[in-house]
Amino acid sequence: MLQSFREHLTGLPVKILLVILIGAFAVWGIGDVFRGGLGGDTVARVGNQEITANELRRAFERSFRDLQERTGGALDRRQAIQFGLMQQALQQLVAERLVAAHAADLGFVVPDSVLLEHIRGDPLFRAGDRFDRSRVALVARSQGMTEDQLLETIRADLVRQHLIRALTAPVAAPDVLARQLWLHANETRTGRLLVVLADAIEVSSPDDATLAAYLEAHKEDWQTAELRSLTLVQLRPADFADEIEVTEEQLRAEYDARMDEFREPERREVTQLLAPDRATAEDAAALVANGKSFADAAAELAERGVTSERLGAMRREQLPDELAEAVFALAPGGVSAPVESAFGWHLFELEAVLPERTRPFTAVREELARELRLRAAADQLPDLANMLEDAIAEGASLEAAGSRVGVPVRAIAAVTAQGRGADERPLADPVAPEILSVAFETPSGETSVVGETPDGGYFVVRVDGIEPAKTKPLTEIRERLAAAWTVAERRQRARRDAEALHARAVAGESLESLHAATQGSELRAVGPLRRDDPGTSAKLTPEAVELLFATPAGTVAERVVEALDGAGVLVTDTIERGEPPSDLGPLRERLASMLQGDLLDQYAGALRERYRPTVNETLLGSLMRVDEG
Repeated sequence: MLQSFREHLTGLPVKILLVILIGAFAVWGIGDVFRGGLGGDTVARVGNQEITANELRRAFERSFRDLQERTGGALDRRQAIQFGLMQQALQQLVAERLVAAHAADLGFVVPDSVLLEHIRGDPLFRAGDRFDRSRVALVARSQGMTEDQLLETIRADLVRQHLIRALTAPVAAPDVLARQLWLHANETRTGRLLVVLADAIEVSSPDDATLAAYLEAHKEDWQTAELRSLTLVQLRPADFADEIEVTEEQLRAEYDARMDEFREPERREVTQLLAPDRATAEDAAALVANGKSFADAAAELAERGVTSERLGAMRREQLPDELAEAVFALAPGGVSAPVESAFGWHLFELEAVLPERTRPFTAVREELARELRLRAAADQLPDLANMLEDAIAEGASLEAAGSRVGVPVRAIAAVTAQGRGADERPLADPVAPEILSVAFETPSGETSVVGETPDGGYFVVRVDGIEPAKTKPLTEIRERLAAAWTVAERRQRARRDAEALHARAVAGESLESLHAATQGSELRAVGPLRRDDPGTSAKLTPEAVELLFATPAGTVAERVVEALDGAGVLVTDTIERGEPPSDLGPLRERLASMLQGDLLDQYAGALRERYRPTVNETLLGSLMRVDEG
């Protein structure tokens, strides 16, 4: 509930700033940004702002519950930590503290009266049309906080919101800028392309000398992968899980602790009708109102770009905000008014409401038992890994060390860095990427240190031999090499022919006359295209579309363009610039957001320089290990 409150409270500029700050830490890496020197229960400090271990735990749990909901419970806590969720939660807290530290230096505070007024007006704390004091305690408990901690969290959110609004409120996009950007984005161009078709060019079969030269020039494309023979010892939780017993009490406690994970929010089964513009959407709505089905209305307006499809059961968070509001306001059988999104204009018909439900204990019992066994097995593995490491340190062979801890030793005759065998097929028993990464960094004849896998397991690998990458022999790849040479030769000749045609077109000959005199050529219309069009309708590349928009009307492009099926000469014929709509408000808002983002980027950089975060790496490491268990 607190998360939804904070999303409601925090405006777009605040979100932009936090993303910038967090993104900086993600790029730099936590080791480059944070330094040690803290003690006690303080896991990080920004200026004089502290982040405690309990606060980080709560932030992690909120992020973990959100992740569980978005992934359908696909990840457990250990995996979430291994994927960086704990560090991300810390980075989020640090980003918030950077703004809070600046606010404190400025003496910027939110008084109790403003905090109380905000809480009383927030729907989260209201029952009907009245403020409900008990809801404050309920939200606090749901987040593992005291009421005072909840209130201070809300106060801090309000401080950030008001400070950043003060920074970004004056930013606005001028009308002239919005107009010019609209004209730039909506300009359309037409042209013609005289293309020399590569497939129409006949080439003789290459002889061995030609193929040998081609292979030498492109040998990096025709090499075998480096192969390594390995001896591997693995300690995997799954190998020990069956030996572990879990009690009914443990299963019940786990179920109760993860109840939110097993709740499935309300879903709605909807059918969508999608139109390219408002007028078409309104015409479709009129047809539906007169008794047409969505499918029939779409078929009738198909030439205007209308489509219809059944979206199935959708959760609110699976839809953009504007669409979710429309869908979740409908009664069963109801049809929405046209609503716009980045994808076009939508009509929705609500077929059914699937209410919130909770998966019962009996349905998830086996899943919980498996996870508890794996978790318990993983807890045992560090001791076995230490035994394995000690045995190797004492001089035991990898085979003897594996025998000492009671696990089998696996011999792998040949494997590539991508996990394929000598026959270039994936191994029947795959080797994890992190093991292969270590194996291909370890010299021949040496044994790696004990490494850890994302599932909580451990491994040691010995490299027994290395077969270096080498160019494949011509006799083995002759047919494929000849086909590749033929394609390359045809495209090369097509480009040479196109260069000659381009020179004649620049000299004044028309594309039509050049086409009539050139066998194996095709003259095709291009456009109308916009700048963001990929050009596939005319078999152009995006670079060719870019050249179309760089060429004045009535002139030949400055160079030959690559087409998907050859090379050609491009002429820009017409340039159309429509009149911008009278209301450029939405575009000005988007531009203002971009300008605000630039301003906040500079602000974030200043905050990072002014308040250098520090972290207690030892405490952070212990928190991650405790939560993994």
